[in-house]
Amino acid sequence: MYSSKMKLAAKAASSVGIAMALMVSAAGLASASTSTAHRASHHDVSSSRHSRFEYARIGEGGLVTAVTTTSVTVDRWDGKTTTYTITPSTTFTEGSTPTTAASLVVGDRINIRLDQSAPTTALKINIELAQLAARCHRSWAT
Repeated sequence: MYSSKMKLAAKAASSVGIAMALMVSAAGLASASTSTAHRASHHDVSSSRHSRFEYARIGEGGLVTAVTTTSVTVDRWDGKTTTYTITPSTTFTEGSTPTTAASLVVGDRINIRLDQSAPTTALKINIELAQLAARCHRSWAT
C-alpha cells in the first residue's frame, strides 16, 4: 500500500511538473509573438514591399508584375508602376551571377540600372536573392 501511494504521488508530481513546463513555454511563445508583431509590421519578409532586404541599390527597384521578351513591368518601392524596355543589350544577373532574361519571372524583386538618355530602357536587371540576417546579442557573441 505504501508503494502504491508513493507511485501515485510521483505521478502527480510529474504531471504538475509537465503542466508547469507547458504553461511557461506557452507564455514564452505568446510573449515572443507579441514582441515580434510590432517589428513584423515594418519588416515582413513575406511581403515584397516591406522587408529587410536592400533594394534599388543600382537604380530603380521593385516587384515584377509582368514580363515579356521586350519589357518588364515593375511595382516600384515608391508605389508607382512602371514598364521598362528590355533590349538585346540588357544584361541580367541573379545576385552577382550572370544569367539570362529567361530567369526573370513575375514575383521577382529586382534592381534596374537605367539608360540615362532613355529613362525607361533597362541597361542591367539584377534579380535580388533573399538574404537572411540576424541580430546577435553581445552576450551571445564569443
